[in-house]
Amino acid sequence: MIGRRGSAAEAGITIGHISKVHIRKEDVVAHVVTTRGDAPGLVPVISAIDACDAYKPWHHKQSGKTFIRAGQWQVPALHGSPVRQFGLVYLRVPTWAPFRLQFYCHGHNWLAHRLTAKGIGYRMADNASIRIDDWQRAQELANELSPDQLHRALDRYAAPCCPVAEVFGLAYHWSLMQVEYTTNLEFRSTTTLGPPYEQLVRHSVLDVKVEQVAGFLGRLTTPQLAQEMSTAGRESTSSPR
Repeated sequence: MIGRRGSAAEAGITIGHISKVHIRKEDVVAHVVTTRGDAPGLVPVISAIDACDAYKPWHHKQSGKTFIRAGQWQVPALHGSPVRQFGLVYLRVPTWAPFRLQFYCHGHNWLAHRLTAKGIGYRMADNASIRIDDWQRAQELANELSPDQLHRALDRYAAPCCPVAEVFGLAYHWSLMQVEYTTNLEFRSTTTLGPPYEQLVRHSVLDVKVEQVAGFLGRLTTPQLAQEMSTAGRESTSSPR
């Protein structure tokens, strides 16, 4: 994104800046995808001020010395969403040293890309596979995803995004920050699905809080939103007169 290859300029993309908290980067990316499609290449590049690990000059008043201090600062960062072998992914590039990259990919998108390449029909609802014509073959394809394969792909992403590493002869060491495993349960009839579905609905209505639903949907629980939730709750539980 800021290097020689795969840069926003070479992809014909204008870097957009997001300064307002209520604007979700996911919504911006989704809007761009609906217009450009899911063809390989860079989708958008977004500039924002994020909390990142970085170094900055620091002056110590008591000693009168100035040195470099490490910490978490609000620094400019670039957010890119390329579409390649892993489907739509996310890459954050802080513009301050030490340029600690953050990468995110969704295994369902990667599997969908592989199913398309193999000519296997499927259907997705959001990030869930609700139909796959060949479940056994899909499992075999999912088993092919390896850390070595992921590392090689990440090195290819890092090269154009942070060319300073090449200047100093450095390489990135990748580590896993969050990993989620999912299990797909296939129900072949509504009769079989009925009893557990009823229990799940009842559990969600009685035990899941509104704040948890808002967080799952990516919405921040602001004071105004909390007031709206409280008002809606009172209205729904009031008795008719």
